[in-house]
Amino acid sequence: MTVKKAVSADSDKNCFVIMPIADMPPYPNDHFTHVYKDIIVPAVEAAGYKPIRADESKTTNIIHADIIKKIVECPLAICDVSGRNPNVLFELGIRQAFDKPVVIIKDNETADIFDIATIRYITYSRHLGYRDVLNTQSEITKFIHSTMNPDTADANINSIIKFIQIASPAKISPMSVDNKQNFTNEILLRELDSIKITLSKLLNDKKRGIFTPPPTYDDHSISDISIENLDIEVSKIQKKLFAGITTKSMIDSVMFDIQRLKREIILKLTRANDADQRRRLDQLLSMLIDSEKYIDKPLSN
Repeated sequence: MTVKKAVSADSDKNCFVIMPIADMPPYPNDHFTHVYKDIIVPAVEAAGYKPIRADESKTTNIIHADIIKKIVECPLAICDVSGRNPNVLFELGIRQAFDKPVVIIKDNETADIFDIATIRYITYSRHLGYRDVLNTQSEITKFIHSTMNPDTADANINSIIKFIQIASPAKISPMSVDNKQNFTNEILLRELDSIKITLSKLLNDKKRGIFTPPPTYDDHSISDISIENLDIEVSKIQKKLFAGITTKSMIDSVMFDIQRLKREIILKLTRANDADQRRRLDQLLSMLIDSEKYIDKPLSN
């Protein structure tokens, strides 16, 4: 059994965990929550670090600047690439660009992501059996110690920057308070412009007789739509994307649903008082934005 060490509140002992947050097929519900709580948290704490996951943040940040900040600034990260989640791989890419230490794990049914000999994975059983969980905890703890020890041959072993011999990793220039606020405002304005463009397009389609009316909710107001129903609707959109959208009418229909759900989620975010609800709504909004980016090129053609 992994022994938990006293973890310092010092930010130098933070470990950012990059992994799937929401449920995703073919994994059962709450699978990655169990991976986090049963494997990652005990292993990280046993190594003397404090695990931090994006959905544990106490505030809601639509543009996710705080997540990027943690990916870049935390001295240690653990990344679970099981299921090849695109958001996870994107965040891992950011971490690698800044040449920061990362421990990569995956389940035994996910193929290797990188065809690079120096990249090392810790593999765990997808079924999360008791002894497998304990063994994986121990492996991760040992790997953290060797990765973070500059005197060992395995120090920052998973660095692609060192493997391809780039002279210097990426760096972030200091940003003033005014610049941060301007950056935030610019992102929000761009998002609003995107919504206005989509609405304008839909109105033009309506005039040409190809308008598809949005689904109704039995005369319920937006604020009456439950988070569970929003979750179901977002999942339906992602399933459509996985299945493939091949015609312009399909793209228009999906984009309409994305914009409608984004507006509903943003409205609920302004009214949500519960921290768990805000976190889930923020996750759903992020999934919609990612879906929108995925089909943006086909839409513009």
